[in-house]
Amino acid sequence: MTNTIAISIITPCYNHGKYLLEAVHSIREYNWSVPIEHIIVNDGSIDEETIHVLEVIKQQGGIVIEQKNAGPSTARNTGIKASTGKYILPVDSDNTIIPTVFEMAYHIMESDSTISVVYTDAQYIGEKSGTWKVGELNKLRLLNRNQVDNCALIRRDDLIQLGGYDEGMPFKGNEDWELWLKMLFNDKKFYYLEEVGYNYRVLHNSLSNTESGPNHVVNKRYLVNKYQPYYATYAIQALEKVLQYEKKQKHIQENKLKSILKILLNKPVL
Repeated sequence: MTNTIAISIITPCYNHGKYLLEAVHSIREYNWSVPIEHIIVNDGSIDEETIHVLEVIKQQGGIVIEQKNAGPSTARNTGIKASTGKYILPVDSDNTIIPTVFEMAYHIMESDSTISVVYTDAQYIGEKSGTWKVGELNKLRLLNRNQVDNCALIRRDDLIQLGGYDEGMPFKGNEDWELWLKMLFNDKKFYYLEEVGYNYRVLHNSLSNTESGPNHVVNKRYLVNKYQPYYATYAIQALEKVLQYEKKQKHIQENKLKSILKILLNKPVL
């Protein structure tokens, strides 16, 4: 094993001390075959339990960066700037990962330099159960709503080149959606690894339930305005697909009608 960091795991934390040690243990307690670093960014937590847990992690030699509360986008960018790994793996403080799957993702990216993102399925925990089957990236679906969670292996150079996470989203919780759109519009390649790579905790008071979910239309309007030319291009492509489908359906219906008339009249119909 070389000393060069292969994967930098970035965890922003705001008042999630209740779950943070689970996230840390899922990373630390595995014997990684590649060098990693785990950077936790304390995003101005005020919860006593969280502050205590962060202190324990520091005493154990963990990397904790302190900043004033600025939201997950800024916290992730702070962690990325401090990182040295070839790949970035964002892991939320209330989730846990399955390292073997992300080692697989690492080797996939190492074997193909054109891949910018490897994403996986997830297992729901907390207030929901079952498996989140993400599926192959659907570009038109991604324009309307986020499809891929932020817990994915990302090529650091591509992330830096595109400016990291957008810190200006109106409501928190959709910063990963903006990043994937930015990747898509810059022709970056996504790879779907059909394995459960992490445990996704569902909470009633999560950002997705309290901010980005209820304000989806506002965040989407922000993204459409930011990427107007791209949305316009994809809208035209979507319209062309609809027209092609309708033309195909019309052709099928006309052929069916001709076949019926041929049977009834006992002769071909032009």
